[in-house]
Amino acid sequence: MPDELYDLFIEERLTSYLIIMKLCPNIKGFKFILHGVKLLVHDISKKRNINNVLYDQIANELNTDKGTIDGALRHAIELSSKRNGFKNFVKDFDFLIKGERPTPRELLSALAIKIKKEKFF
Repeated sequence: MPDELYDLFIEERLTSYLIIMKLCPNIKGFKFILHGVKLLVHDISKKRNINNVLYDQIANELNTDKGTIDGALRHAIELSSKRNGFKNFVKDFDFLIKGERPTPRELLSALAIKIKKEKFF
């Protein structure tokens, strides 16, 4: 399958997951989660060093800085938590998180692993 088509499938699936988590596409964190998970799906080794390697790559590609990315991800997680979005996702999709809400690293990693396990065809 061509990479562009695979990326569209990833984006479509992630968008539905994020909406189930009660996140709106108009927040910055939504875009950063989509981009970060796509990068992790293509190279899962970046999971070990998300704050340096992955955030740097996202920052370069989206013309922003690492602090903005981290803040936007934490804001998205906070919103989802306040709206009980993680409870729905955990219950419906067998998604495991430690504690009340995940860290940005846990969220990106878990979504990337979930997408990698799914078969689109």
